Amino acid sequence: MKLPATFAIAAALIAILCAAPSNAAPYAETFSAAAVGSAFPAGWNIPAADFTLVPGALVSNGNGAKSFAVWNTVPAGNSVTYTATITAVEAPGKGWDAAGIGIWVDNDNYWQLALIQPPAEMTNLKNFTELAEMYNKEWNSQGAGAKALTALPVSSGFEWKPGVPYQFKLVVSPDQILGTISDAGVVKAQRGFKFNNPAVTKGKPVLISGGFKARFTDVKAEVAP
Repeated sequence: MKLPATFAIAAALIAILCAAPSNAAPYAETFSAAAVGSAFPAGWNIPAADFTLVPGALVSNGNGAKSFAVWNTVPAGNSVTYTATITAVEAPGKGWDAAGIGIWVDNDNYWQLALIQPPAEMTNLKNFTELAEMYNKEWNSQGAGAKALTALPVSSGFEWKPGVPYQFKLVVSPDQILGTISDAGVVKAQRGFKFNNPAVTKGKPVLISGGFKARFTDVKAEVAP
């Protein structure tokens, strides 16, 4: 069956974005060698008050403030494919709770691909996912008026469930970013943006926690200069 032109273009775009650069250097962190109570693995900057290391996983403690576990070993290349498996277990529901991955320069400049739980009093809102940018201290700058970035034609979302391990993937190239969240290999949410206006175009991979008790496992990155 022949696909309509718009679907064929979108499928080709996804295939290109999801393919790792041929000259990419691979990095992997499974936390499998960690023992309970041991120091955090080398090459990471992890806030000890917000994360705990257990065999096979980094676990966020559910503190309310947003926190970043920065993977310093991985360079900030022009083309990056970054993946992790995240299981959000529970959150107090007192704020905009988040668990995800990102590309980070500093706390004022980063991308976030995350599971979001709205505050408990917002009963009209369900759990959702987002790909959002902090740029020069402006949150959701990817959609900020005249400075907005052009959205790629591959947007979708879903109501995620606690306790389910979701596979996260961020693909960053010199001119765009694509974020994908899958459940058992099935894509459930996907969104991306072109860098047609000033934006965070490169940075260090990070694990992000804000309010959730969550497990982070199978963290990988491929980076091309």
